[in-house]
This record gives sequence, C-alpha cells and structure tokens, in this order.
Amino acid sequence: MACSDKPSSVSNDNSTTSAQPASGIVEKYPGHSPSGFIGDRRIRPGHYIQMDVLAATRNFINIWLPELCSYKGLEKPFFLLSPGEVNQLKLKNTSTGGISLSGRAGEELEFTGTAEEFQYGLYLTVRYHNVSDRILEDVSSSVCIQLTAAPDFRDPDRKKTYWYNNGKWDNTFIENSVVQEGIERCKFYNSKLNEGTSLPLIVVESQTGKHAIGLIFRDALGVGGNSQMSTGCIHSDGGSFDIRPGESAVREGILIIHPEGKEAVLKFAREFYLTSVNLISQ
Repeated sequence: MACSDKPSSVSNDNSTTSAQPASGIVEKYPGHSPSGFIGDRRIRPGHYIQMDVLAATRNFINIWLPELCSYKGLEKPFFLLSPGEVNQLKLKNTSTGGISLSGRAGEELEFTGTAEEFQYGLYLTVRYHNVSDRILEDVSSSVCIQLTAAPDFRDPDRKKTYWYNNGKWDNTFIENSVVQEGIERCKFYNSKLNEGTSLPLIVVESQTGKHAIGLIFRDALGVGGNSQMSTGCIHSDGGSFDIRPGESAVREGILIIHPEGKEAVLKFAREFYLTSVNLISQ
C-alpha cells in the first residue's frame, strides 16, 4: 500500500455517529428482490458483508470491509483471514437498512465498516477510532471486493478489467506474482495514479459486456487486485495517516454495479469523487 503523510480526503473527527448516505449520490434502493424471493435483501451479513447481484446470472460479491488494518508498531495487524480474527467481528443492521461490521486492530485501534445501499450499488465507509492515549502513526487499511463467487465478473486474465488513466480506459497493469513451493499463490496487479489526470477507479465488465462493476475510494493512490482464480478481487487503496488520541478518521468509497456498462459506472464515480460534499454525518 502506498503511503502519504495525511491524505486530505481522509476526514478526521470526534463523532461516533454512523455514516449516512448523501442526498443526490445515494438513493434508497427501490426494493425488488434480485433473487426472486420476496423479502430477500441485496446485502446480507456473514463472516463479512455479501452482496447479491443479478446480471446474466446470479452473483455473490464478498466485501471485506476492511481486509487489513494496521499502524506503526503493531506486531500483529488485523487480517480478515487470520485464524480467530473473523470471530471477533460484530455485525449489525444500521438504522438506514445497511450493515456495519466492527472489530479491533491490536488494543488501540477500533474500526467499523459500513455498507449502505443505493440504486446502483453500495456506499462504503470505514471509520477508524484511536482508543489509546497516544498518536497512532501510519494507520493503513485496505478494502477488498471479492469476485470469485460472481461468475459474470470473474476475470482471471484481466481482459475486461480497466482503470481510468488520463481520460481514457487503460487495460495495462504492473504484475507481481507470489510463488510458494512452486505454486502461484497470488497474482497481484496494480497501477499508480497520475495525479490530476486519473480517477482511483477500477472497473470490471461482465462477460457479456452489458454490466460493469466499479470501485472507487476518495483517498486512493492506486488501483489493482489479485487475479488468482481462487481469490479474484479488486482494490482502490489509499495511503497511510495518523490519528490523534480519542479521534477518528474515515475512508469513503462506492461500489457501483450498473446494467449499462463501464461508461455509466464512470459517470457515478466522477460525481462521487469530484463532489466537495462530505458524505459523513458529523
């Protein structure tokens, strides 16, 4: 994860209220069931948050909110797949119909990830709260969107995976594979943003090309993921930041799933990224 001193797009505050969708960007989902079963929701709690999306077929998108959380000096960072970590997470419904997931990294940093529905996807926030009596330096975190159980959007060869570079779609990435005992365990790919000319937006088209899914976080410095078949994820990750005692910082993003393809995803992403409105309830 790339680092910066203090991304201006990561907001710091002392409030403890849950994130609220912004008017204009986030509207309540109309309410029909994508699976055909009355009463079904598009998002549901589990060991993480899962989203049910109907495109050409039924897709299950797993949202690790967050996947990883750490800070300077922490011996054992929070990692969702580490033994025992998932058992400490607490999930609950929000007052606006979303789902929140809360946990702790070490003894000094608490986090709460929240997913709220809007018409074309999810509004995502992760709030980090310093419960210690010292400044926590180099707080870093990543949000992982898993597409392995989403057959319409699985793209291990990255033929339909793009980032928005200098005003156009770019299909080229920097690759970095991890091989253990002769087996390729991870197939990472990433692309650094050109400041002022790029959006921290990563998009995967469906196999038919009709639908597209996109992820963007305000403070992201690059996009990428892991195209190894058993993982298949996308990221829009930011830099590191410091949090003073008793204070909080918030990362904001949106996951967009649109039936009219990547240009429609780009429109929503631009509106979200370029607006000066702080979408967090202070």
